[in-house]
Amino acid sequence: MPPEAEVEVPQQDVDPDAQYIEKLREIHSFSDRIDLNQHPQGVFKSNSRREPALKSELINSLLANGEADSLLAEYRSMSKSFPFVPISPSTTAQELSATAPMLLFAMLTVGSWRNHKQQRALDLQYRTELANRTIIHPRRTLPLLQGVLVYLSW
Repeated sequence: MPPEAEVEVPQQDVDPDAQYIEKLREIHSFSDRIDLNQHPQGVFKSNSRREPALKSELINSLLANGEADSLLAEYRSMSKSFPFVPISPSTTAQELSATAPMLLFAMLTVGSWRNHKQQRALDLQYRTELANRTIIHPRRTLPLLQGVLVYLSW
């Protein structure tokens, strides 16, 4: 057989499935790591980036008039139902708002069980914000997971 008859078909270096998975990883990058060959420091590693604040008028008004602290106290009284997310008695709603906004959001939703209209409004806003933080702009933080656990247990 002459050399011209042997036409080499270029082989793909990368499997199409692997390319697809790599594209998904690029879209949903959950960490600051650049080298994907290194082991992660943990799924919920702490970093210097703060969780974005909540942009909710309802939450802001609850924080401003002090009702958020009373709803947080209500959540604490229900702590037997939520033993996996304990909150110390000295923690304020303002502190949680700055450090763990989605966890605070879930706690306020659960704690507002006496005011059904308010609870429904908080529930709708929580689910919208949860979708934004998990699907549209994916994040992995421990407070977000704790908030989901509190919300689902409710």
